[in-house]
Amino acid sequence: MNLDADYPHITVNGDNVHVIYCEDRDGIWQIHYRRSENNGLTWTDDVKLSYSTDDVYLSAIALRDNEVHVVWTDERDGNREIYYKYSLDNGENWSEDIRLTHDPAQSITQDIAVNNDVHVVFSDDRSGDMEIYYKYYPVPSSPTNLTIEIQGTILTVNWTAPQNSPSPVDHYLIYRSTTWNGFDFSSPWIDTSVNFDPIDSMNIPLRTSWNDTTAFLDEGNNYYYIVRAIDAEGWNDTNRNIVGKFVIPLNMDWNLISLPLAQNDTKISEVLKSIDGSYDMIQWYDAKDGIWRTSPSSLTDINRTMGIWIHMKNKCNLSVVGAVPESTDIALYEGWNLVGYPSLKTRNLNDALSGIYWYAMQHFDAFDINDHWKHNCTAKPEWMNDLKEMRPGGGYWVFVTINETWARTRTVEDGKVVIWRVHGLDQMECDRLSYESMFEDPIERWEEDDYKVNIVPDQPTDKDKKDNFAISLFPLIILITFIFGEIVLIHKKVIK
Repeated sequence: MNLDADYPHITVNGDNVHVIYCEDRDGIWQIHYRRSENNGLTWTDDVKLSYSTDDVYLSAIALRDNEVHVVWTDERDGNREIYYKYSLDNGENWSEDIRLTHDPAQSITQDIAVNNDVHVVFSDDRSGDMEIYYKYYPVPSSPTNLTIEIQGTILTVNWTAPQNSPSPVDHYLIYRSTTWNGFDFSSPWIDTSVNFDPIDSMNIPLRTSWNDTTAFLDEGNNYYYIVRAIDAEGWNDTNRNIVGKFVIPLNMDWNLISLPLAQNDTKISEVLKSIDGSYDMIQWYDAKDGIWRTSPSSLTDINRTMGIWIHMKNKCNLSVVGAVPESTDIALYEGWNLVGYPSLKTRNLNDALSGIYWYAMQHFDAFDINDHWKHNCTAKPEWMNDLKEMRPGGGYWVFVTINETWARTRTVEDGKVVIWRVHGLDQMECDRLSYESMFEDPIERWEEDDYKVNIVPDQPTDKDKKDNFAISLFPLIILITFIFGEIVLIHKKVIK
């Protein structure tokens, strides 16, 4: 039996390659899907996605990490309508077919894109002409004011519930990782609709705080947290706000450190709460005023822009808590500056100080008893420099020849993941993929209005056409005049 296939579309995410196409295997054109998980070397068996009683065609596909979203034109309702379906587990399982358009007009030629929400555009002739329309599926808004604090030996993560969320929040998912970019979004650490807080022993789905009783005591690891809102249908937001705990080893005597996280409360007693009683002096050099500031007389607050001298009475670990900052600006003044390194990634000096005209750098390593001071000077041969990189938690002396600003922006390498995985199928009840529970009323779940995108201008009058023609001739007249002038000048020179 000869089968026709047409309208292919392809999209990729890492080594995963997703393909949809139309095929008339059953005598009716239907949407089919195949996937490769090894960059196209082998493929899954094809999966029939549409179950129409009439032809379907003009499909489109979009990805959001492990989510696959598909739309197409379908004639099962007696005219052409836009249908949609999705998979939350990389194409393993799929929702039912979901009708998106409900106007008697013809709706065709659609496309789809996904960020935090699902967006669809399509052509529609409800106004008498084919015009472009748009609709989207909203997900919950993100929690705000994400913070973290130390309470004894407990880390408490706090947040504020989103206001006026387009999709009501049902509960929250909390993700935890020991690295800033190592989150596993296929499996949340805490689901507030299921888990009981270890301190209050209560299951409160809409709670706005959570207590971690193990992370603070684990001094060998850093811990980071992301909190996301999820609605009753299983859709959650994709915010990238991160808070965490960062551990800095401190030796007895003097240490030169910095804070890679941003604190809400920058008072020294709050920032250094985890080592209270183990230090007796904090110092920072104020390059702007050219003076040393010492606690508690002239230094009461510290933050991530500073290189901080701390004198320890004993060896211990400092646990610093705060938010992973989106960006940090550090003012540098001509001469020596004592600065922090507000990043969670180790970098060589040129990469770390990109865009800065620095001349020399120094760092004090409290644990290298044979050679505490590390140096780098751009005027020396590279083999003479033993300071090669900047590390999270380290403080540094930087010498610059002009006043300038050192801007550090959080990048993908620093843990800014543009789109996170929503969740795996194993975190959902099976019926969340069914039509009844996921979209009891597709018109209500999807924004009801189809927004017209293109506005056709009035047709130009004869006068407009004449005016436009005259305007279009103006550059040509200028060019001809210029060339004529040049010819006259050349002719005069020849005569002379």
